Amino acid sequence: MKARRRRSGAPVRASVLRVVLAAMLAMSFAAFAKVREIPPGELPRLADGEGLVAIVVDTRTPLREVHFRDDVADAVVVQSATLRNLPAGATARLYALPAGEYRWHRLTTLYGLRYLLHDRPEHRFRVEAGVLNYPGDLIVRDVISDLPRVQLSNRALQAIDWLDEVHPGLGERVPLRYTGRYPDPFPAFYRAQQALAGKPHTALSDVRRPPAPGALPLPVRELWRRERISRADLSPRGDRLVKVLHDAQGDHLELVPLPGGQATPLMRMCCPIETMGWAGSDVFVVATRAPGTSIVHLRVFRFRAPGEGEPAFDMLERWMNAQAIEILPERDDIVLVSSRDRRGRLMVHRLRIDSTHAMTREAFDPATKLNRGVDGDLAWFSDGRGRLRVAVAAVGEDGENRENRSMRRLLHGADGDHVEVLRHPADTFTPISLSFDGARIYGLGEPTRNDDAPADAHGGGQRDLLVFDTATGRLSTLFSRPGVDVVAPILDGAREPVGAMYHQDGHLVSEYFDAAAPATNALLQSMFPGRSVVASDRAADGDLLAWVEAADDPGGLFHIDLDADTDAGAPRATRIESEAPWLDGRAFAPSTLLRAVALDGSPIEAYLTRPPGSGRTPLVLLLHGGPVGVRDARGFDREVQFLASLGYAVLQVNFRGSDGFGSAFRSAARRAQGTLIEDDIDAVLATVLDDPGIDRERVCAIGASYGGYSSMVSAMRWPGRFRCVVSMSGLTDLLLFFTASDSGSTASGRDALVRAFGDPDTDAEVLLGRSPAYRFRELGVPLMLVHGDDDLRVDFEHTRRLVRMLNIAGTKPTLLTVRDAGHAFETLDDVEAVWTGVAGFLRRHLGPGVQVAASSSPPAQDSVSAPRSE
Repeated sequence: MKARRRRSGAPVRASVLRVVLAAMLAMSFAAFAKVREIPPGELPRLADGEGLVAIVVDTRTPLREVHFRDDVADAVVVQSATLRNLPAGATARLYALPAGEYRWHRLTTLYGLRYLLHDRPEHRFRVEAGVLNYPGDLIVRDVISDLPRVQLSNRALQAIDWLDEVHPGLGERVPLRYTGRYPDPFPAFYRAQQALAGKPHTALSDVRRPPAPGALPLPVRELWRRERISRADLSPRGDRLVKVLHDAQGDHLELVPLPGGQATPLMRMCCPIETMGWAGSDVFVVATRAPGTSIVHLRVFRFRAPGEGEPAFDMLERWMNAQAIEILPERDDIVLVSSRDRRGRLMVHRLRIDSTHAMTREAFDPATKLNRGVDGDLAWFSDGRGRLRVAVAAVGEDGENRENRSMRRLLHGADGDHVEVLRHPADTFTPISLSFDGARIYGLGEPTRNDDAPADAHGGGQRDLLVFDTATGRLSTLFSRPGVDVVAPILDGAREPVGAMYHQDGHLVSEYFDAAAPATNALLQSMFPGRSVVASDRAADGDLLAWVEAADDPGGLFHIDLDADTDAGAPRATRIESEAPWLDGRAFAPSTLLRAVALDGSPIEAYLTRPPGSGRTPLVLLLHGGPVGVRDARGFDREVQFLASLGYAVLQVNFRGSDGFGSAFRSAARRAQGTLIEDDIDAVLATVLDDPGIDRERVCAIGASYGGYSSMVSAMRWPGRFRCVVSMSGLTDLLLFFTASDSGSTASGRDALVRAFGDPDTDAEVLLGRSPAYRFRELGVPLMLVHGDDDLRVDFEHTRRLVRMLNIAGTKPTLLTVRDAGHAFETLDDVEAVWTGVAGFLRRHLGPGVQVAASSSPPAQDSVSAPRSE
């Protein structure tokens, strides 16, 4: 018996071992299963613990490879896949893989540059078992830079279309589920509506083309042609300036001796200017950047005094990788260069600019960087001698604590020894400048109650010009206007604030508050009454550079000579350049300031521009974007003047949320999309429609970004009021904005969206109820959609969804897709296509405007003298 038990015992133990092993393998199949790609046309079978995932990579530059893997750092078996040889455009793949957490790990460019992606939470995604997971398209842009733009964007409808074409029948078996950070009910909503319609997506994508407008009284290319002068910089001594001009060959720099000297060409540029300015009065620095890259071309012009021989200047130059260049007004021998190390961390170095040899010697080694001793630094400010004195640093940017993510730290010190002196919410104080000695930090924000300013200086809350004293730890108000937001400070050559800019009655004005303020302010008002005046530079002798424009005047740059020798014995303003000399002689429409009262009694400011003509005028309601922190003003607006040239009156409304009217006015727009904001717009519109000169039966709403959304919502809320609507780059699905925008691609950006719109996790039903894509049957008005297909702010998916739903409702919209365009339309070809299409759409649905009387404006004045004081 013993022998028998011994002989039979071995097989028993082996059998048990096989059963145990089989059970272990069955239970852990998902953990050891490999990621496998599903060929086109195949309907895959999924094992327990497996899921499907639709992977899409959208790149504008060919890539050698993009790699993703599981997010288990110490896993024995790594689950991963690599997409290789990706062309420009969208590349889609379907994979079966074990459920779990995954992350985009790295990407490699065609030229071998490798970027690691795994260190950001936004590059992680989840795969659920038994589900067709879609984590969003991986968007890759600007790969020839230290920090390429990489974000996940939810284009679920496009993914559904791709799956229906490449894997037909799969969507019916395994519905697609968006598995990003926030929920997206649209895929299920669309599938249900599509089933009711009984049509494939190819039959639900029909659109109209914009109608031809016929002859245009004001050609688009002429009106939107790039300005003749874009920038200018006055030397601290006031005896010369450098201006940036544009012609048919591109941008170029010219040096102009003052007053009234002959211009000297300096250089032509291949790329846009990144920064420029004077380092002293005899050295000028300009840096240009190749678009979408970190490659900077730095040029330094060292001018000789008259009589020192030819040439009149030496030019030094260097190509380098840099994030930013800081020019020091009091140092003509160095600049500060910000760049990134291989891990994406900020580095700041001094770069000598007094010789070619010195400029090319600096290697920007991490071991020699100046910014030491501060973790999480985002930006630095230097004193007048070029020493780093103040750091701006994040507080838990990628952490789970929302309060910390919205905070910033200011640290003060020198030579790597810095201590925290202020902790504040990121959106309440924006540092702009540091005093020459490094002791005072100037910035914009709403002051806290720990300052020593009078209580009435707060004006109930607005954006003021503030100063933080590092010695006392006090944040105090330097300049304030009750209920008015400061736009920017005016700094002197030593970076000290001497004035401020703000809007008054729709005009951007400059107000000085130093010792010479009363005379300077009175001078500007007397020379340019009823104009927007931005004094950009002031020399040591008090001479000014000022940009001047009005609603009916494209304007230009003036040099204001305080010691001009004139018959009147008064200062004189001499025009340096007109912004658009080819428009000289054309008559443009002036704007009128309107003040209306909202339903809750709040004052609302608006502007009405009427074309010169007779008869009842059709009206275009032109709405700005934002909605928070953006505004309309009474400067020269090409969109307004184009519409007025068609014979339409144009109404612009600074609704709740608009910038310039104080903190309470701005913050009132939070979570008020589709409600309070549109109530403000309607209150102004109702007032204007009572004007007998306005044809209340012919009104169209046009808007861009939020303005496009607002135009659609207004037509839904007040049926019959509008003949038509034009939405440019407009939101149609408020939930989608959280998962398909650059704003939602960072933790701090998502926090800002939650404050502005609501929380998708708790307010989803409210957001859906305010979204045109879900209330599509209420959009019966003729609708034109204009959208760039590379818009990373408001993804083209917004327009794709609304087009599909309107087709389901039997309403075919007009669509103009702008190829390769982003959130704004920047090229002249794109602008011409857009506004020519809009003109045709308006003429078809709004009818002809009033006949605009042919007239010309008086020639632009080349000089203006201040009135003689009595």
